[in-house]
Amino acid sequence: MKKHEQDLLDVMQGRRPFKNLNPKLGEGKYYYLDPNQEYDSMAPARPDQKTYVPSEDSPNPYLQPRPQAAQQFQQPFQPQQSLHPQQPPFQGYASASGTIPNAAAGGIQPVKYTEQNMKKPSPAMASLKPFLKKKEDISEHPYLDIEGNITSGYGHMDKDINSFARHPWHNQTTQKPATMEEIQEYYNTLKAAPYGQNYGAKSFKHQTPLRLSRNYADRLLDHDIAIREEELHHTHPNFKYMSPEMQVAIAEPNYHVGTLGWPKLKEAIKNKDKEAICQNIHRKETDDKGNFNKGFQERNQWAYDMCQKGYFIK
Repeated sequence: MKKHEQDLLDVMQGRRPFKNLNPKLGEGKYYYLDPNQEYDSMAPARPDQKTYVPSEDSPNPYLQPRPQAAQQFQQPFQPQQSLHPQQPPFQGYASASGTIPNAAAGGIQPVKYTEQNMKKPSPAMASLKPFLKKKEDISEHPYLDIEGNITSGYGHMDKDINSFARHPWHNQTTQKPATMEEIQEYYNTLKAAPYGQNYGAKSFKHQTPLRLSRNYADRLLDHDIAIREEELHHTHPNFKYMSPEMQVAIAEPNYHVGTLGWPKLKEAIKNKDKEAICQNIHRKETDDKGNFNKGFQERNQWAYDMCQKGYFIK
């Protein structure tokens, strides 16, 4: 995980506080969000969801000593016999940039993604989906991307075995739901495979019999877009003041390569500088050897055009 993504995850899980940019009388210079509450991604946190602390090093008073059950989650993954065992409530949402927790849920074991615990994006962000499906393509089997991330569906990345095991994998060899032993085995096989070159998803097709349904991959894409939408709202307070065109213009490269650590883009959003935003959402179109990437150019052009159509609501 990249440093800026880990920093965001630490903030959202209560390990690091937000900086209070405009402290009022009686407020501290930093504040934590209550990890036991749900948040509306389209609105700022309410006062009752915050607790102020005097410094960045102050501990989070919301966090209590972790129960013994939670400690077991840190132990090595233990395979189970069935893909659908009895499971506790859903604990968090895995995404390309980490896990957004639901501390109130109480479950700590890997829980299968279902229609009930998968998020959906706002109507504005849902308009990004057709373009992503066109550019990301679909992979029903897992593969290792150029940076060594296990990926499947429409560019969904799983950060570890627990996230990977949440999917309803099907074994096309046995024509049965994959067992936890099979999921563990092929996860290890993929993680041990060489990466660093753009082999493409198809080159891994015959290394594993695990498959996802297309319907599930489609729902997982909705879920991932919703997660990125939440991240952008948390990172950029002005994101909620953007028109849908500008929001999806920023979300598209964020989904593709991550933009949360781009300081010039962050500054442009803070200043509501539309032209600077449109210029700074571009990905690098050549690699270190000067090789040109047409796919990046096309995606950059689409994002730039959408950004130019956009505006700030307030």
